[in-house]
Amino acid sequence: ANLNQCDYIIDHDSENPSEIQPNYSQQSQIITSIKMILPSKRSIFRSFYVPFFSVRSNRYTMLHLLKYSNFV
Repeated sequence: ANLNQCDYIIDHDSENPSEIQPNYSQQSQIITSIKMILPSKRSIFRSFYVPFFSVRSNRYTMLHLLKYSNFV
């Protein structure tokens, strides 16, 4: 999709930003954010919630709703 045609996008904080996949949250206004489990880090605790163990075993990132402000 052409970002210039978007009013909003959803993006996550990338562990390794690149030219192809930058962290748009650093270039734009964040409307809201939620914590999400990183899909690249596999763990049994990702599928099942076990108090204390799930929080320590899973890796998290932030998922952002961003308002358009010249993404490119």
